[in-house]
Amino acid sequence: MFASEPTHEGVEFFERKIRPLLIAKCYSCHSVKAEKVKGALLLDSRAAALKGGATGPAVVPGEIEKSLIVKAVRYKDEKLQMPPDEQLDEHQVADVEAWIRMGAPDPRTEITSLTPDPDKAKNFWTFKKPVAPAIPVLKKDHPMLTPIDRIVRAKLEAKGIESNAPADKRTLIRRATFD
Repeated sequence: MFASEPTHEGVEFFERKIRPLLIAKCYSCHSVKAEKVKGALLLDSRAAALKGGATGPAVVPGEIEKSLIVKAVRYKDEKLQMPPDEQLDEHQVADVEAWIRMGAPDPRTEITSLTPDPDKAKNFWTFKKPVAPAIPVLKKDHPMLTPIDRIVRAKLEAKGIESNAPADKRTLIRRATFD
């Protein structure tokens, strides 16, 4: 796959030609910061590019025909054409091919993934035990109020808003049966 250490020339080529191209044309759909990742493919790290997405590895170092990124930017396959809005110019396609041919040198070491970090997931709000909120004491307390009523009324009091008078039976029935 990758050489143990990419050459200085290879890294310089990546930084000058490939990274700016990926940022400008690919990251909007293929990075962890994308609103919706297309094809489960991430291109914002070396490991993610090697792993590929739903259709296979995007980058196979030294193997132009096996690298799906080359197939996509060439626009020869109707089902795989990237970027979708506008085709890369011939120099940009040649740069991607040259990069793959030289072994796809890529100095990026950060790991990106669509899989959540298990340690962060443990602290996600949905996995925490629910805690009952403190029931506020009201200025004008009423014994028939439920805890939810007390919370709502406390918020209204804090903003200086008065509650409406309780609805009569006829109004409650109309509200409950309105269709």
